[in-house]
Amino acid sequence: MLEMIDLARGELVSPFANDRHAPLLEQLAHELTERYWSELVWVTGDVPAGAFHRVCNELERLRILFAQLASEKIESAA
Repeated sequence: MLEMIDLARGELVSPFANDRHAPLLEQLAHELTERYWSELVWVTGDVPAGAFHRVCNELERLRILFAQLASEKIESAA
């Protein structure tokens, strides 16, 4: 799913499929496309721009969040 989204986004943006959190983003991409894209997308291959950007924006938000969480030092109570 991420590779298809990356292809449609073009080369000017950082690809989701190359992200270190790609496996998790892939799972979320499936959930987001199921939520925001109609069944016709899978028949016609035509994704309305608003629905496409909604999924991309959410994936980008999550990618940033995962990167921030991964870089935070977690204090142990022990």
